[in-house]
Formats: sequence, structure tokens, C-alpha cells
Amino acid sequence: MQWTRTDADANLAAETSAAAQRRQQEQQAQVELSQKASALLSVPNTNQQSSSAAYTPMWSTKPRVLLVDDDAVSRTISSKFLSVLGCSFDIAQDGVAALELMDRAQYDLVLMVCLVLCS
Repeated sequence: MQWTRTDADANLAAETSAAAQRRQQEQQAQVELSQKASALLSVPNTNQQSSSAAYTPMWSTKPRVLLVDDDAVSRTISSKFLSVLGCSFDIAQDGVAALELMDRAQYDLVLMVCLVLCS
């Protein structure tokens, strides 16, 4: 069987359509994950009566934390945890922004992603 230009165009269109569909599914999955994480980690309203199971931070002074992460979902989840733990924090999206923030303020802790690729 010989391939014609029409066959190649049809194969390319099918591959492009499949790739676009995969990207759309990945984006939808990321949105759903972000929504679920936000719902799970919602910070309770401090004006309401809290249950005995709620965490109450016992810091004498709030720790000051610098959160450095390039992923928006990770920043959202991490900032919810820091809020629940009673920390004051600043957020940087990359190392350059983190260094600029560190020039202007002192932090008790710097939390950052360290990506290690294994082959």
C-alpha cells in the first residue's frame, strides 16, 4: 500500500486532535485537583466556635516563612498549610524573586522545591 498526501494529512490531523484532547484532559484534571485540595485544606473561620479537633498554633511569635515554588497548585496547598499552622509567610514564584525577598526581610525558614531528575 502506498501512502498518499491525503493519508499523511489525515494521520497528522488525527495525531494533532489526540494531543489536543490529552492536553485538555490534563488541564481539567489539574483544575479538579486544585479545587479538591482547596476544599480539603480550607482554613476555618476563626470567628466561629472551633471544634476540639481543630489545630491551635502555640507559637510565642509567628514564624516567618518564605515559600518558593513555581507550581501554582503547590503554592496554594502549601500556603493553606502555613496558614493553618499560624505562620506568617511570603511567596516567591522562582529563585530570583526569592533572593529579592530575602534581601528585604529575614526569614526563620525557607521552603523551596528541589527537583531532582533521575534517568
